Amino acid sequence: MACQLEGVCIMETEAMCIMRTTQGKNHICCCPLTEDELRAYKEFPETFFGRIEKGGNARDPLDIYDFILNSYSHNSKDHLLELLKDHPSVGIFAHLSQPDIARLYAEWITECSIAKGMFTDQKI
Repeated sequence: MACQLEGVCIMETEAMCIMRTTQGKNHICCCPLTEDELRAYKEFPETFFGRIEKGGNARDPLDIYDFILNSYSHNSKDHLLELLKDHPSVGIFAHLSQPDIARLYAEWITECSIAKGMFTDQKI
């Protein structure tokens, strides 16, 4: 599947990437970074991903939330519901507005990032 890099957020030792397919759907993928990659990113963060990027490190869960909300706020309601299909409360989401569903998706991804152990060095 061909994808285009839409946005990146660095979280400690991983890159959270937003990829857009040729069909216009966004997907999140997390990629571990080697020590050399982290060192290169810290030296040249604006161009590390092959283009000028105004992203940055995720310092806390709010950075992840803002990154996801910004990346997914223009996705259709149907696409957001598809992304949330495994959420235990997805049945009630269909009655919400697209902006509310985008906020719920950003919250869910943020919670999943915390559950994966990201930001373990911070009190949340």
